[in-house]
Amino acid sequence: MDHDSVSGAMEMVEACAILGICATVGCEIRVNMNSTAVEGMKTNNPDSENISYIAIHGIPHQNLQEMNLLLETVRREREERNRRETGLLNRILRDAGVSELDFERDVLEISMSAEGGGVTERHILYALAGRLIDEIGTGTRLISLLQNRFRIVVDDGTACKLTDRGNPHLRYDLLGLLKAAFVDRIFIQPDELECPNVSYVVDYALRLGAIPCYAYLGDVGDSVTGDKKTEQFEDRYLDLLIPELASIGFRAVTYMPPRNTAAQLKRLSRLCRENGLMEISGVDINSSRQEFNCPEVMLPEYSHLIESTW
Repeated sequence: MDHDSVSGAMEMVEACAILGICATVGCEIRVNMNSTAVEGMKTNNPDSENISYIAIHGIPHQNLQEMNLLLETVRREREERNRRETGLLNRILRDAGVSELDFERDVLEISMSAEGGGVTERHILYALAGRLIDEIGTGTRLISLLQNRFRIVVDDGTACKLTDRGNPHLRYDLLGLLKAAFVDRIFIQPDELECPNVSYVVDYALRLGAIPCYAYLGDVGDSVTGDKKTEQFEDRYLDLLIPELASIGFRAVTYMPPRNTAAQLKRLSRLCRENGLMEISGVDINSSRQEFNCPEVMLPEYSHLIESTW
């Protein structure tokens, strides 16, 4: 599963075949919620109201190229917005005495854009993380710049990571800090070409024989992935949202057992059962500190997630 891209799908299938394990492929895409019961609300997207992340699971291999026809338009629109966001970032960097980023050289070249991969704000800020480490260094000098020139609060735990000279995750740790505290300073709201209507995308996925899924986020406390601020999302109107998803044509809800509380997932699971929606487990890997392992899914209360996978 990747943002706005299925270009790595067959490589993943082939890699899993080498290891003798099964694989399913899909993509993640953002949609606008116009003409729905939750229009204008903040659902599962930290950066935008009225825009939701959805996952399209289980795309049949023979239909990947047709899925890519939709995603090509999304990527093209997003790249233009990424360029403008990089321009906003460069204004901040100039004021802070840090060299500007070149979008082509510093951002696109660290992505898989040339092979049809998506580019997000995470790529822009990963490029910035590298620039800061190269020009400022690590440790107290880096923390001083973040606090004094960028007005970013660095907690004790993050400070320890940034001052650890042997830290192999340094650039990703810095990326997480920048994304959580910095992205709202450069973020430009996407338009409806980049985020097509939810009903159109759900119908498109169903026509391809795929499984359109709503990606539940839930109110965030401590962020498992290290790049989410404490914030409220769809929990306060979940009773309205879940029936609406079924009405739109969604077939499932996907969620992350490590991210949410047992109470959150118990409520969500009940609403899914009541509205005929399958539950699918899927965990973001946004940091090199995360393991490709989800022990929570082995708990008895989540055995249905293993059944859903098969």
